[in-house]
Amino acid sequence: MVDSQASTASILSGGGDPSLLHSSEYAKDLDLSGYPHFFVLRKSSGGSTTNQELTAIQLELKAKGATLANGVHDAQLILATDVNKPLRAEFELRNRKVKLEPWVAVKDEQSNVKSPSPSSRKRKHSRGTGSSSARKTRRISIGSKTKSDTDASDRESHFSSDTSLTLETERDILVLKHDRRLQLSRFRDPLFVKVVKLAWLRESVKQLEPQPLEQYTLYEGTKILIPNEWAKSSSSFPTTSSSSTFMEQSRLQQVPAQNTAEAATPEPENKSSMLVKTQPNSLQTTSPQYTSRNLSFRRKSKKPALLRETTSEHENTNLVETPQWVRDNKIYACERITLQQSQNKHFLNQLRTIKHGRDLIGDQTGIRAYSTIIASVAAYPYPLRSAKEVAALPGCDEKAVRLFREFQTEGCLKEAHEVKTDEAMKVKDLFWNIYGVGPNTARRFYNNGWKDLDDVTEYGWESLNFEQKIGLKYYHEFLSKIPRPESERIASIVAEHAKKLIGDEIQYTIVGGYRRGKPESGDVDIVLSHPVEKKTLNLITPLVAELARSGWITHELELFTSNSKRDQRSIPANIRREKTGGFDTLDKALVVWQDPSWPTKEQDLAADPKAKNPNVHRRVDIIISPWRTVGCAVMGWTSGTTFQRDIRRYVKHTKKWKFDSSGVTDRLSGNWLDLERWADPNERATTIEEAERRVFEGMGLEYREPWERCTD
Repeated sequence: MVDSQASTASILSGGGDPSLLHSSEYAKDLDLSGYPHFFVLRKSSGGSTTNQELTAIQLELKAKGATLANGVHDAQLILATDVNKPLRAEFELRNRKVKLEPWVAVKDEQSNVKSPSPSSRKRKHSRGTGSSSARKTRRISIGSKTKSDTDASDRESHFSSDTSLTLETERDILVLKHDRRLQLSRFRDPLFVKVVKLAWLRESVKQLEPQPLEQYTLYEGTKILIPNEWAKSSSSFPTTSSSSTFMEQSRLQQVPAQNTAEAATPEPENKSSMLVKTQPNSLQTTSPQYTSRNLSFRRKSKKPALLRETTSEHENTNLVETPQWVRDNKIYACERITLQQSQNKHFLNQLRTIKHGRDLIGDQTGIRAYSTIIASVAAYPYPLRSAKEVAALPGCDEKAVRLFREFQTEGCLKEAHEVKTDEAMKVKDLFWNIYGVGPNTARRFYNNGWKDLDDVTEYGWESLNFEQKIGLKYYHEFLSKIPRPESERIASIVAEHAKKLIGDEIQYTIVGGYRRGKPESGDVDIVLSHPVEKKTLNLITPLVAELARSGWITHELELFTSNSKRDQRSIPANIRREKTGGFDTLDKALVVWQDPSWPTKEQDLAADPKAKNPNVHRRVDIIISPWRTVGCAVMGWTSGTTFQRDIRRYVKHTKKWKFDSSGVTDRLSGNWLDLERWADPNERATTIEEAERRVFEGMGLEYREPWERCTD
């Protein structure tokens, strides 16, 4: 049998005679007959797998009892030969016309182990609430350090990281069967697809038993079928003689998923205390209705309803003229007007809730899809009255039509309701609102068993970076909105300090939501520039220092000077970019701002020299742009997220250019493109707004006012 394994390994690696795989000795060591239909996937171009190697792998699968699919569209279990990254696997499938939605395993929502109740005596994160004396040593104070042991308990994962699996006892065999049922239960859904590395087959052959699929998984997804394909789809899951029902198989998916807590558990400071707090268990009982399996609006057992249109719908649509951008199928948000107030705001609010839910579970494909739908619906200048109108909008597919139908019928969307009411999503959203915490970190906090801000403070403080600690300390203050007059005052103060450093000719503008016309903003974004280019070189560091000395800046979160380091020249398109705090390489400072004065300051300090400033802390971003690319800077920092994204997509596909807020470059040559006509001193723009208009003109786009770029 050793020789058999060696020969098999040789053939799988590209050597040996594939005809030997038909020998009976190969049919006895490994049985893959219980698995769904296989397909062997190799790179469509630039791959290293030869035709002979591909044939050898297919013969090996047949020799082990596996069923090969007629094509990739009929397969559920795909072996990737020279594909090693999830995005590449998704690309190869999409390139073969297999449209998928990611299947995201939400481990924390599958657990059925209850966590201990939260510890009492927690410091409440609410403004104006003092902490008890028992919690004084735990009070958050920037610059303070808390000693703790970083001995996080090692939890075993559901499948061992060791690929070798020995079957020495009867119990081991039962565990293997249980794991196999667990990993195959998902294939009950005929649309479920899993892409695994070829190493799974090699290791299974070596160990004489099928290995757990999860540790070799590259990508999991569900097929998206157009209506006429539903009749063609059928389950490729083989019929088994197992007495377990489908509900039993479904319950296998609820086996508790183990998590390794990335943050260390701080040891109680008062070790002599009889009451020792323990970290909440990472295995949580969660509300089951909002999992990654029901995120898409498709039904396992039902075909989507046919689009039905009534006479009244056609009568309504004839009352308005279809916008030109709809007739011309303008797919980019930068080619159309999107105002702040939409005629379909209630439908949009439902879609935005779903998109936020996708963000919280890390479904990047879903985020992009909903962003496209939302941008198109938001740009439509009339109330939507029929599914036909929705189907005509660029970027709105059959999913958008189904969602609109549901909204018309029910007045709301089921998934939006689930996002709002699901307890797990509420907790993740709470963490997501901490400055410096993204969706991935929010999910990690939740997987650690933390349920509120006090848990993060108590059990994860030492694992937080500086920005996250600041975000936690000023959580409620950062969430409070900034009125327009306050934004204007902050910008004027920044500009006055900049004038002291480089002269009165400095120009600035408040960008972001303020420039798009929002009555309130979450933070203040300010772009400063000077017609004399050398004036802005290395300006950001002394400017921040001056504002800090004056008492306006309390904390410097991040400071980026990469633009000055390269003498303020746009980075070539073919050069890998370093981390620069966003989607550009401009000099910038992300700071915490607080007005140092208040009406009763003198009296308060006279009564108590340590009296605290009662003014709210604000988030302020100060961006420095050289005059040669100031139009690109304000264009990028002003426009809504989808508008920015579509500018980049538009110039990439129509011009072969690369755009960000630090300039436009040619993708083929890597050279900077002077769209603002800066090279000729006599032709240079005299204002920031004029420079921005020239960028639109150079791209071949019609200029859009800031309030016409209100995409999400």
